[in-house]
Amino acid sequence: MLLIFGFLLVIAISDITENKIPNKVLVCWLGIQTVVIISSSVGFLDSFLGGFFLFSVGLVFYITKAMSAGDVKLLGVLGYAIGWNLSLSFLFWVIISSGMIAMLYLARNLSLLGIGNPIYFFTDPRLFSKNNDISNNSNISRYNQKLTMPFAPCVVIGLALAQYFN
Repeated sequence: MLLIFGFLLVIAISDITENKIPNKVLVCWLGIQTVVIISSSVGFLDSFLGGFFLFSVGLVFYITKAMSAGDVKLLGVLGYAIGWNLSLSFLFWVIISSGMIAMLYLARNLSLLGIGNPIYFFTDPRLFSKNNDISNNSNISRYNQKLTMPFAPCVVIGLALAQYFN
């Protein structure tokens, strides 16, 4: 599990700073995880089903444009690493952690814009565009002026919560 959190830390930092999840890290992690599965008594079918399930869930969100392709690949590799047994619990905790982090991002954007009146929470157009972001890496062409939130930190927190509560 320490190996998983090591890879996730690198991926989360990259996602926060660059809004990208490096494919090289995912491929490296997938290769190492395959060697671990082959050399241990962990069933390959359990790992494959976990990866397929989480990749499929991520693919549905990608098709609806709620998630980036890197996040889908991350879910697939992580599902392969944790297996089917932990996948449902992990998915539940990722949803919880995503909601908490989304509220923090909303509060951050509200404070940056100086919006203090609750009436303007959902009507101010500045809240939903990249123009209010203070970072230099905006990826405007990639996200068409939409405000984005890194998903990898939600995955790290969700996996930690799933490990703790299982």
